[in-house]
Amino acid sequence: MFDGFPLSVFLPLVVHARAGLTTGITGVVTFSLPKRRGRYHWWRKCYLWTYTVVFLTATILSALGPVW
Repeated sequence: MFDGFPLSVFLPLVVHARAGLTTGITGVVTFSLPKRRGRYHWWRKCYLWTYTVVFLTATILSALGPVW
């Protein structure tokens, strides 16, 4: 138990929150860059991977069900 949550819920929750924050930041940067070779494609790839992590951790958390 960590702060009232089982560790099996706490770790995906922390990863989900950090990936969500990273997705927001990389999304703003990606959408503000012009669509050219170089930086845009790198930021777009980071945005898509972090969005994938958010989706996967949300799926894990929903499969675990409510714990409180």
